[in-house]
Amino acid sequence: MANWFMSDLHFGHANVIGSCQRPFASVGGMDAHYLKMLESSVTKHDDLWILGDVALRPRWEIERTLRRFFERVPGRKG
Repeated sequence: MANWFMSDLHFGHANVIGSCQRPFASVGGMDAHYLKMLESSVTKHDDLWILGDVALRPRWEIERTLRRFFERVPGRKG
């Protein structure tokens, strides 16, 4: 079992790519990359702690994004 800690994913936040010099051409590419990396690293026996700044979208989109995130990424989330 491992503990994973993460923050500042900013799903759906286009401006974060330029302001934080993230190496992505699009928000969709950034979101897909982070999900892929988490899916391939976190196991069902791990704990994943999300410390903040997950998404910047209207509330209904954030809820949909987080639901998809929690369904796809293994492990216990807190």
